[in-house]
Amino acid sequence: MKVSTQKWYARADYAGTAIILAFVYMVYYAWLLRTTFANDLSAIYAAGLAVAAGIPDAMYDAGPYVLGTGTPERVAALLDAAGIKSNLTPPYLYPPIWAYLMAPATRVMEIQTFFNIMLAIQAFMLGLMPWMGYRIVRPKRLPAPAWLAIAFALLITSTPTLTAIIQNQLQMTVTFVTILSLLAFARGKSVTAGIILGLAAALKISPTFFVLLFIIKRDMRATLAMVISSLSLLALSIALGGVQLHLTMLERLGTLDEVVLISKVNFSPEAAAYELRRLILDIPAEASRLFTFPVLDAPAWVSAIPKVGLLLTLGTLIVTQIRRPQPFGFQILYLGLAVALFGPLSWSHYFILPMMFFPVLFDDFRTRTAMLWVGVFAIIHLSDVFFIINSVSTEYIWSQMPSTAYFLLLLGTLLVVAVKRAREA
Repeated sequence: MKVSTQKWYARADYAGTAIILAFVYMVYYAWLLRTTFANDLSAIYAAGLAVAAGIPDAMYDAGPYVLGTGTPERVAALLDAAGIKSNLTPPYLYPPIWAYLMAPATRVMEIQTFFNIMLAIQAFMLGLMPWMGYRIVRPKRLPAPAWLAIAFALLITSTPTLTAIIQNQLQMTVTFVTILSLLAFARGKSVTAGIILGLAAALKISPTFFVLLFIIKRDMRATLAMVISSLSLLALSIALGGVQLHLTMLERLGTLDEVVLISKVNFSPEAAAYELRRLILDIPAEASRLFTFPVLDAPAWVSAIPKVGLLLTLGTLIVTQIRRPQPFGFQILYLGLAVALFGPLSWSHYFILPMMFFPVLFDDFRTRTAMLWVGVFAIIHLSDVFFIINSVSTEYIWSQMPSTAYFLLLLGTLLVVAVKRAREA
């Protein structure tokens, strides 16, 4: 039997190298943050406590503006009864099914153990994303080592990733499951891709938009599998929690959509527009910009920016694909940016998914241009640069401005490229 001299970790797809890198990444952060209290993730544990205590409606308790108002009173009482001290646990904003699955674990697992298990799992997921992106795209110009080097460098240096992993944000799992669905789709496994995307959509609503990629490809098997998968999980969630809990969840999400949330890690164009309007009209700040603050009286045109932006970018994607289909990696990067920018919120960790596909730019632009795009992103999202800008963000939220401007400019450039290609078809 012939034995290959090529090492398993350096084969053509570099899966072995990716696993080693992901493992090292996981071990480093699992050890570094092993005692960190993850405020964002504590909302899931608190929701499990609410179900276990027989008061499931408490999981959706929130202040009048949902975010930025501290820990809700009944949630604080549940945490205190469990011996957990937290004044920064945000409201639970996920479907009830996950709280019901969490409830039994709260009886046998301490919250820090839960944090550490999730941290190890999610850090490993993050570490695999650069390789998964490469496997999906199979770029023509960029060899695997270069793709992995660029994507992994962005992963370990950028503020979107650092804020996500420090907070142990569940968005890391949502992003991983979404990319896993796209990987299955790229490999021709339509039904599997649809089922996995349905799972991602059951975690958060935003992955639902990626079904557009199935529709554009006219893959009805993937589309139908996604619909059946997500509806099945919704039915199970309703069976466990009832209709009213789901209506309450939608009410909370609707409230978020009505406010402009000012935060140093919310890269929303509407927040940037609100702050620039204040600067031009010399309107004093309602509160310090060092903390999250909800704005209720934003002009209608400011609040309309995300809705108009999403309709414009998604409409352009559909129309241009009819004229001339774009490469799959281009579609993912474009759609990932649009969904992250124009959702109700644009937290920095929402941009991890498009960030993992930045090496696609080397297929769509000249090498020097692609390097410029990637280099600018890397510089403005270095943690040191971000914290320096944030330190002067007391009157205006300057820390978000470079990121918002960059993502808008990149998305606009990709839109122009898509339209130009469609016209040339």
